[in-house]
Amino acid sequence: MECDSVHCAVRRLPVVFPSVGAVIVVFLLVRIAPGDPAVRTAGESGPRETVEAMRTRFGLDRPWHTQLGLHVGRVVQVDLSRPSRTQPLIIDDHRQFVPITVEFALGGLGIAMLIGIRAGVIPALRLNAWADLLVTMASLIGAFVPLFWFGLLAMLCQSGHPV
Repeated sequence: MECDSVHCAVRRLPVVFPSVGAVIVVFLLVRIAPGDPAVRTAGESGPRETVEAMRTRFGLDRPWHTQLGLHVGRVVQVDLSRPSRTQPLIIDDHRQFVPITVEFALGGLGIAMLIGIRAGVIPALRLNAWADLLVTMASLIGAFVPLFWFGLLAMLCQSGHPV
């Protein structure tokens, strides 16, 4: 099937809207967060000149609609430059942390397979027993609880702070 440019563009529109929405939500969350983004980047005790330079560099001294346009432009260009003057290039961080992330992902996948296969065999052997109901309930909770919320809850439980 041949795909002319108009047809291809129309087929990709459903992907564009959520992406643009996510970019706008991130922009708004950064602006709604308490404090000045330039002060957060330069540090609370940073010199006033540095804070002003950060505002100018990131366009924070411009109107919000111009800031949004600059933000969208940086996202579209996949800007991997320095987030501030003291931090390394983002691409260097990617080179350092992507192998570790892949290692953790593969390790988690292995653990999930070990637990999942065993948890699937137990209910298959004893249908409608307490083990079947327990595994079914745990798998449903795992499927329907958002992963980010479960991660935050796990971090809170392991932090040692009372819940």
